[in-house]
Amino acid sequence: MAEPSPEAALPHAEAFARRRRPCEECPWRLDAEPGKFSPAEFAAMRETVEQPVGGFTGDWPPVFACHMTAPTPGRESIACAGVLAVCGLDNLTVRLGLALGRVPADALTPGEDWPALHASFEAMAEANAPQPGEQ
Repeated sequence: MAEPSPEAALPHAEAFARRRRPCEECPWRLDAEPGKFSPAEFAAMRETVEQPVGGFTGDWPPVFACHMTAPTPGRESIACAGVLAVCGLDNLTVRLGLALGRVPADALTPGEDWPALHASFEAMAEANAPQPGEQ
């Protein structure tokens, strides 16, 4: 029996669901209200914007999902427009999707009419971290 190709196992194999612009509460926006996520949520988010520890293990890394878009039958989540534009290329799943034509190149840069975005995951996480006594 033949091994399945990496492409067949790629999440979003048929279409890469994504927001076209940051939502109103997107943590990547400089004008977003901070404090909506816990330290544990930021730790989970970090896993979506970094290379897998130890390289590719056969499991495709998750893509940072828009927290304002609920999953539907047949679609687990929609990728966050902010994260794609700022650090999408840091995610192996996004890079493969780009190479296979499932992620359009223009998703990896902010649109002309977009709000200003944090420059990195670290900047976004620091700006949105809960303040002492807010958890």
